Amino acid sequence: MKVMSGSFSYVRFLLIPVFFTAAVFLAGCGQEDPILDAAGEDGSPVIEDFSIAYIKRPVGALDSTRGPRSIPPFPEELDNNDPEAGITPGDVYIRDLSSPSAPETNITSHITAAVPGVKSAGDVSDLEVSYDGSKLVFALHEGMYTAINDDEDQPRWNIYEFDITQAVIPGANPRKVMNDLEAQKGHDADPHYLPDGRIVFVSDRQTSSRGLQAITGLPTTPTLDEERRDPALVLHIMDATGGNIKQLSFNQSHEFNPTVLRNGKILFARWERTGPRDAFSLYTINPDGTGLDVFYGTHSHDPATSEQAFYDVKQMQDGRLISSIMSYNRPRTLLPNMVDEEVNHFNDGELVVIDQENFIEIDQKRFTSASQSTVGQVSATNNQVTRNGDLSQYGRYYSPHPIWEEGGGARLLVAWTMCRLTNVDELIRLPCVQENIDDPALKEADPFFGVYLFDMAENLKKPIVNPVEGIAIVDPVAIINIPYQDRPAIIPDQSLDAALAARGVGVIHIKSVYDTQGSVAMVDKPLEPRDSFTLTAAERALIPLTTVNMDPLTGAVFSDVGRTDLIPRTIADISVLRDPMQTLTSQRVVRFVRITKAVPTIDDENNNINGDDFGRSGGYEMREILGYAPVEPDGSVYAEVPAEVPFTIEVLDAKGRSLMPQTTWLQLMAGETRECNGCHSPRDGQQSINPGAPGSQFPNTDDVLSLIGETMAESRARQDAGNGVTYAGLDRDIVDDNIWVTPDELTEYRYGGVEGLSTLSPVSDSACDADWNWAISKCRINITYEQHIQPILDLNCVACHNDDDPNVVPAGHLALDGSLDINPNHMTVQAIRDNNTVQDRPASYEMLFVTRPRMEVAPNGGTRFIVVRDPVTDLAIDRNDPTLVAGETDFGALDFIDPRPGMVSGGVARARFSRLVQVITGEQMRLGDLTTTPTVDHTQLLTDGEKRLIIEWIDNGGQVTNDPNFAALQ
Repeated sequence: MKVMSGSFSYVRFLLIPVFFTAAVFLAGCGQEDPILDAAGEDGSPVIEDFSIAYIKRPVGALDSTRGPRSIPPFPEELDNNDPEAGITPGDVYIRDLSSPSAPETNITSHITAAVPGVKSAGDVSDLEVSYDGSKLVFALHEGMYTAINDDEDQPRWNIYEFDITQAVIPGANPRKVMNDLEAQKGHDADPHYLPDGRIVFVSDRQTSSRGLQAITGLPTTPTLDEERRDPALVLHIMDATGGNIKQLSFNQSHEFNPTVLRNGKILFARWERTGPRDAFSLYTINPDGTGLDVFYGTHSHDPATSEQAFYDVKQMQDGRLISSIMSYNRPRTLLPNMVDEEVNHFNDGELVVIDQENFIEIDQKRFTSASQSTVGQVSATNNQVTRNGDLSQYGRYYSPHPIWEEGGGARLLVAWTMCRLTNVDELIRLPCVQENIDDPALKEADPFFGVYLFDMAENLKKPIVNPVEGIAIVDPVAIINIPYQDRPAIIPDQSLDAALAARGVGVIHIKSVYDTQGSVAMVDKPLEPRDSFTLTAAERALIPLTTVNMDPLTGAVFSDVGRTDLIPRTIADISVLRDPMQTLTSQRVVRFVRITKAVPTIDDENNNINGDDFGRSGGYEMREILGYAPVEPDGSVYAEVPAEVPFTIEVLDAKGRSLMPQTTWLQLMAGETRECNGCHSPRDGQQSINPGAPGSQFPNTDDVLSLIGETMAESRARQDAGNGVTYAGLDRDIVDDNIWVTPDELTEYRYGGVEGLSTLSPVSDSACDADWNWAISKCRINITYEQHIQPILDLNCVACHNDDDPNVVPAGHLALDGSLDINPNHMTVQAIRDNNTVQDRPASYEMLFVTRPRMEVAPNGGTRFIVVRDPVTDLAIDRNDPTLVAGETDFGALDFIDPRPGMVSGGVARARFSRLVQVITGEQMRLGDLTTTPTVDHTQLLTDGEKRLIIEWIDNGGQVTNDPNFAALQ
């Protein structure tokens, strides 16, 4: 017999249509935070003097395999043979009083209700309230119509608004904010009011991005997220009547939960899924799309390697943030996903309070912080809530909503579910006491979400809307008229540069790339981001360092060592680096930046793209290079970057190899100028370590007149603009004409000229060779292995590295022929691939990326790969057994004897970790003991342009192709 402690001790109950209040059920759970009954101490009902609204949805709609605050799957299509299909719609409810006994009104049932033989039930999500308490806004899907055969013609998730001051009027209140034609252009969700009455929301309509796809010759269907599963939902904005829709953000994966901070900035959660990065962090952006910046949580996932997400973040009256934090399986999507029924995949987690005014990470203060605390993120409850997928004994939380109260307060509405266990038949519900937890015949039951008023100061929960079996009651909001002076500020559109906007570009000004995030709150590791070592010891030794005293409130540098409040920090010595008499050009570790653009992954029936098109890892998707800019001696960069495209900045060495690839997407709006202290610089308000020009000229330099405080790049850009020169424009080639010394020093890696390419150039348009112009030609570099890398190998490498003679082992056990075929007398990469997978990568590509097996001449003639054991029998294979010929072994899982290292490797700095790059340049870089010296000198075989192209290809991700149209043709 299972134990139910308290007044229901030794009682077993069945799932019958009798429901107990949460307070009664929990009376004996004892270990949870205190929960008041629905009545006060004197027995009278506890009633709050404000109205509330909330959502009731099927519990299954909260499945977190569809991600934080997931849009549920499309409502189930009506099946006349299944009477239960679509009979449980999600709806919005209102109560005039915050009390369990208050009557509730369903305001959406006339839209969401199933109509037998016509449509399935609909659903709702993402409820928010206006600042004056007069309106509700939410996402709604009206259901699937049986008479509509084309999915494109089925209704979308749309934004609806309800006027609380008016009665429910079918067809008018609630109303679809957009007109029907506009609403059908995409799925819209997560609406939130701006203080000026406009609405910010997320959508897969991708208004601007799809326009650029059309211009560049790509299909105009929505871009998929970086797991290539679902159209990415990104921030959009519209006016109160559904017009003037504008895309605000250009992330390649989903964004959700936009809210507005007191300062007027939009705060939202962003899925960072680029390369090895897989995290949900908090970002801010202005309502006009300018000023995108990471805000909190880049390194605050606990543990750091776990897949967790901040969601439903809101700012409380005391300025701190309240957030749910949860583990996740995958991001939000519009489609269902099969899950293990024995595992809780529901979208719920722990409540945490974030002190974002004093901390930029859970363990890292801002320079302006006066807090005595050492932790910037704490649980909002006294009991630990498990968020790693295990059983959470003290329940789970969902969708917190702070309550505005005169004089301040620490109360919020929140959806909460108690912890319950059930048997395999799911007929009983038992509390999570230890005896029941230890019973292997029990598992965690579905959530039992109700709405509670949670007083954080008292650590007390009070039921407001009692839970209902099978229904999740979530997204509660308090309907309160917030005084005007306490509402968020209204941020006007920023003043943008008309000339830049006319060219469709913005400007990025990096004050110093040496200003990077170290393991403490300043730059103790120049050029190396937090917890990363990207330089060789020799390179690290080339960077001069100095110790300065910094004001902890401003980050300003002072020489007054007498001040006791100053903090010593080790930084790169910019005064030495920028002085050509003290630092030679050859001693500068950083020389260039590469600006790389995301190529949209498009789900289009005419573009048959598979995972192999993305290369060995696939994590970097497809990318194009927008161009290059020099890094000046003081580490500054000033460059025009195409607007409204997702881009990254890579800091490069003198050979164009990436030192610090960026794993988050940046953006600029047309005409916007963004200035940052450095690459990977902390977001804590500190000043740049680059002091700028001390006067009208930088010490020991000539040619450029400066203004006091200007960076070198800023001075050059200003002077060149006055002379009609476009210094700030990105370049097709890697070129630095160092004008700070006499005579000027030229460093270049060009596609043209004697040291350039004799094979096909990867430039997108021949017009770009003469004029690298985004506004006119959308110039970019797009590399495809078969078009641009294989020809270099054919021209320079296959004379030695070929598999033409089956009785001769290729040089270095590396066959780079462009057309390796299956040969019955020997096993080629193609044979291994065809026996192993259904991959479609070129054979020579496989030889470069896959660990190269040892090859030898078989006793019966022909070369073959040597495998350790037969994957079927798991017996060791005798490599001298003449009976083991091609086709006789299943190569399902290859394990090679005496394997050679892969020629191309991934990692933080890909080309700098690549044996192939080492071989063609003669520089070992970061490979360490993994390398051996080639028996043949390869350093003079390729031109500088050919080396550059190979380095670009590897740094970019080593894709098979970066052109969706080329992939579709294959």
